[in-house]
Amino acid sequence: MIRPILITSSRDPSQRTRTFINELSSVLPDSIKITRGKLSLEDLNYIILKYNMEKLIIIGEFKGNPGRIEIYNPIKNYDKPEKSYEFIINSVALRKELGINDKIRLKNIFVKQLSGYNEKELKYVKLFAEIFKIPFSNDNLKNNEAYFLIKSDLPVLDVLVFNNEGKNIGPNFRLKIKGDVI
Repeated sequence: MIRPILITSSRDPSQRTRTFINELSSVLPDSIKITRGKLSLEDLNYIILKYNMEKLIIIGEFKGNPGRIEIYNPIKNYDKPEKSYEFIINSVALRKELGINDKIRLKNIFVKQLSGYNEKELKYVKLFAEIFKIPFSNDNLKNNEAYFLIKSDLPVLDVLVFNNEGKNIGPNFRLKIKGDVI
């Protein structure tokens, strides 16, 4: 059974952050997006436990823009979930900014395996794939499938989303992991 991931925002998000969350959840087939409202971390932990979700992703803000991605694992005693990773978002390009007005909901998404990664870069890319539950593949994609192309300039990852025809469909973003990848 596939265990989904829950995506939400920090409290009172800007329109740009809400749009980023909508676009991110539309390209992550195993994700469920909720409006946070006044839900506490304890409430969110209860939800991910009740619905047997794998993890919680909270998109935070910096000056009205998506500013961080916090990854939480559920804690069985209905306390606050445990933060496992945090990424700083350096920049975001939303679909509208890329000239894409179509609504997108994908059946599958993959991480495209690039041959140019060194050992450390590959650890970061594998961590990204693991956190977002995305398998690696270089196979030909079918309709309604896409891939993440991750360019590495450590400690920053450029994340681009392309459809099966090789067209950039967004959202695109730059991530910097907070801390070190073991």
